[in-house]
Amino acid sequence: MKLGVKPSDIQHEDLRATLEGANQSLDAGQYRLCVEKCAEAYLAALTQFPRVLNGLNETLTNPQIKAGIEARIVRVAPYMWPRFVAKLDVSGVEARIVFDRDHASFTEAIAYYEFTLNLIHEAEKV
Repeated sequence: MKLGVKPSDIQHEDLRATLEGANQSLDAGQYRLCVEKCAEAYLAALTQFPRVLNGLNETLTNPQIKAGIEARIVRVAPYMWPRFVAKLDVSGVEARIVFDRDHASFTEAIAYYEFTLNLIHEAEKV
């Protein structure tokens, strides 16, 4: 029985290395750095896996989710980078992650780490 996804389960070499770095940062208590590495991996996944980008676009155009984001009550939705200490900005030519604060908590870092790791693992299955 498999207990959870690990960076070693990621097939793509660069994404695996980035997530291993995120895991090391998490273990070292460098929570902001962990989130930065997860952001790097998430943005790479948007270009690497069309399914992820398509899923994100569907999520962001859903009227209920869009209203929840605008009202600042939706922080997590399918394919969408969680809206805690760092937020996804898709207003420009390329998507980017913008940080609201200089520090991230352990809870925020683990949420980003698990989200990113699982998203990439699932994207690689197709």
